[in-house]
Amino acid sequence: MTRLRGEQWYKAYAREFDLNICIGTFFSFYDSLQPSLYFIPAMIHKIHAEEKGVTLEIQGVNGRRDFLTVPQLCQIIQHLFACKHQGAINVGTGVGTPLIGVVKKIASLMGRDVLIINAKIDEVIFYVTDIGSLSSIGSWLSSQFDQVLTECPEKPC
Repeated sequence: MTRLRGEQWYKAYAREFDLNICIGTFFSFYDSLQPSLYFIPAMIHKIHAEEKGVTLEIQGVNGRRDFLTVPQLCQIIQHLFACKHQGAINVGTGVGTPLIGVVKKIASLMGRDVLIINAKIDEVIFYVTDIGSLSSIGSWLSSQFDQVLTECPEKPC
C-alpha cells in the first residue's frame, strides 16, 4: 500500500511540476552492517543464540526472496540515472532463493550444523521481482546469493 501511494504521489508531482522522476522498488538486499531487524542478520542472531543440538523452528521461511547485494543496488541506480529512466521500476534478479535454505546455509557457515532447523508450517510468501521492465531498458542483475552469504559474520556484533 505504501509503495502504491508513493507511486501516486510521484506521478502527481511529476505532472504538477514537470519533473522527470524514477522510482525503484528494491527487493530484499543484504549488507553485513544491517541491523538485526532484517532477515539475514535476524537469522544470524537467532542461530548464534541457540544451544547445540536443539531443534530451531523458524516462522516465515517457507517462501522465497529475491536477494541483492549493495554493489548491485548501486550499479542499477547508476544505470537508471545514466539512461534517465522515468517511472516506476522493479529492481531485482528475478531469482527466488528458498529462505529455509538460507537459514541452513547460515548455520553451516557459522559452524552451527548441530542445530536442527525446521520451518514452522505457515504461509508461503514469494518476494521475487518481475524483471520485465528492467530487461526492457537493457539492464539485468544476476543472482549473487552465495556471495551475499560469504559476507555474513560468524556471530552477531
